[in-house]
Amino acid sequence: MSGSQSQRRGAGPLAGLEQGRAHLAFQIAHGGGDGGLGTEGGLGGREEAAAVDGGYELPQVLDLEGVHAGWKFRFSEFYFHKFGLAKGDAMATMSPGQEGGRMTLEVRKVVSYVEETRVEGGRKAGRPLLMVLSAAVLKNPWAGKPFTEDLRPEILRIAPPLGDLLVGEILKYTGSGDRVEGYGKAAVVGADGEVEHASALIHTLRFGNKYRNAVGGTSYLSFTNSRGAMGCPIVVPMMHKNDEGMRSHYLTVQTTIADAPAADEVVVALGASVGGRPHHRIGDRYQDMREMGLDPAGKEAS
Repeated sequence: MSGSQSQRRGAGPLAGLEQGRAHLAFQIAHGGGDGGLGTEGGLGGREEAAAVDGGYELPQVLDLEGVHAGWKFRFSEFYFHKFGLAKGDAMATMSPGQEGGRMTLEVRKVVSYVEETRVEGGRKAGRPLLMVLSAAVLKNPWAGKPFTEDLRPEILRIAPPLGDLLVGEILKYTGSGDRVEGYGKAAVVGADGEVEHASALIHTLRFGNKYRNAVGGTSYLSFTNSRGAMGCPIVVPMMHKNDEGMRSHYLTVQTTIADAPAADEVVVALGASVGGRPHHRIGDRYQDMREMGLDPAGKEAS
């Protein structure tokens, strides 16, 4: 098995920009369309920049068209960096959309873990198994506050752009949504939060459907939601995106983030597989059902 882990700061759309360093303050004005925070590649539109310290300095205010139609970006005092931001955290502010209200998403860190299994059980895999986990570390909006009965306002504010961000990260490593076969999700809340806070950000169609739609999935997203300290395992169970009974795609991808979640943070992650377990040979759910005389619901057939 070979594995690699990459950690970078900032938001997804910046990943393809080149060189340099400094801080970012940008606004995303949503003018319609499905564009997400986690798009791959650089930005199109006007790219007027002057070389500064081996990088590029943008004018004080410069509008750039995003990769996806309908998204525009406004940057202020920003230097490009090949792998995102070198310092300072990114804040994306979206103007009111269909969900209503003004939505902000503050992400301290984005972490992606990639592994490719080439040999299993001492035998070369006929098709290497690629598994990806992409996670965002963000502030828990309910941490440090009295018990909050209604979590819905923050769910509506955070879940949609968070889904966009993480889906974009996943697709960067899988190459396309069509290649994704297995999928899942996870959330880990820090010590000052409730497990309900972790659950709130991932158990909503405003988050899950971002992923399902991007990869053409119909299955529910298998999941974990838990509380943990810095460096705890981030565990994403997965199954086939269109067939819950296909045991070859019952998989788990996991990683750790040394400094997350802090007590007042939440780590939210998506997982993906390209392929199933090498040498899978335990059959599937449907084989058991036929042998046991069960109907598709798992009940004894008459």
